[in-house]
Amino acid sequence: MNFANPKYNLLNGNPCNSTFNTDEYLECINHALKRDMPNKNEILYNYGLTFIGQKGDKDLVSALAKFYSEKIGCFVNEKNIFCTLGASNGIYLASALLLNTGDNILCEVPTFFGAIEIFKSLKLSIFPALRDNKGCFNFDDIEESIKKNNIKAFYLITNYTNPSGANLNLTDRNKLYQIANKYKVYIISDDIYELLYYDEKDREIPLFYCSDKVVESKGNKEILSSYDNDSSPYIISINSFNKVIFPAINFGFILAHSDVLKEIGNKQLIYAVGIRNSFQNSLVHSALELGFIDKWAEFQRSFLRKNIYYAIEKLSKLEDIELFIPKGGYFIYFKLKDSIDHNKFATEQTQNNLLLLPSKYLIFPEALDLLKDHQKYYRICLAYYEFDVIVKAVDVLVDYISICKIR
Repeated sequence: MNFANPKYNLLNGNPCNSTFNTDEYLECINHALKRDMPNKNEILYNYGLTFIGQKGDKDLVSALAKFYSEKIGCFVNEKNIFCTLGASNGIYLASALLLNTGDNILCEVPTFFGAIEIFKSLKLSIFPALRDNKGCFNFDDIEESIKKNNIKAFYLITNYTNPSGANLNLTDRNKLYQIANKYKVYIISDDIYELLYYDEKDREIPLFYCSDKVVESKGNKEILSSYDNDSSPYIISINSFNKVIFPAINFGFILAHSDVLKEIGNKQLIYAVGIRNSFQNSLVHSALELGFIDKWAEFQRSFLRKNIYYAIEKLSKLEDIELFIPKGGYFIYFKLKDSIDHNKFATEQTQNNLLLLPSKYLIFPEALDLLKDHQKYYRICLAYYEFDVIVKAVDVLVDYISICKIR
């Protein structure tokens, strides 16, 4: 694929620069300096360049637990939070420190290509778990694969998956919860898009909380508000603010059983991987205290809704593609029908000022047999540009689809 610079790069999975408020970011820096550092000169020597044990980490975890308890409507216990350097770092830590070289891991298909690269780098053997066009799994196939292949972990994006934006329903979350405990398999739930829903009614209880008791109670608020975060040692939630605050701030966290976090923490110190930067943590702490994380998340949701809904309106009118309607996240996923010249569509994008992501980059080789028509699928990112640019980019895409139609 030609990755030359087109006018409309719909491949990039980053947020738009204009969605960030520089003045508020600077306010976070000043707030952190005043709160945590009596001597501001120490930032460049003692504070900014040192890692664990600095003042602020405990307070950050407390603020984080309070924030997420309010945002997801479930009790988050401080002892069940482990700070990381972003979602990818969380995936790496959970995989590297809980699994061993040569272990077998189940991975959703299609999925985040960064996770695939992490598993490959750790020399894990990857087995596919196909999600259909509605984002659902065949749980009989999953259980069979776990038993047949001695699976040790299962990675998936539970909320607003990459690339389709599908949201796993409550019943299926509970099935995964049951499977994890039945077979003692770690479920690594990538929840980075948790806060980027388009409509409040489409939200679901996080997989971490989807025990039988919770689901049978239909999400009883009293049960969720006192939920024992040590209920299962096999459910691991990976989260991050990278999609709602500056991507340069690599901050995330793992929500898991306290014994699991102790194991990760002990091994992290031994191997010195993913050690947290205290000043960076201080900035996130200030953003939480000042109410900016909540404000920025709402702004991102509003920004995404406008871009996504416009693209859906335009693309849903086309007869030559099958469009998968997302419930949240950054992306729209579609499939070209046989009326389109697939080879032309793949090779002439940049000549038409477009760059889209083919699904082959979201699939690992072991899964190709499950998706024999993968060359027909494409992902576009609607988060990187402001609305006026998205309008032009979508119009160009609509025209390009028409150009590639077999006459």
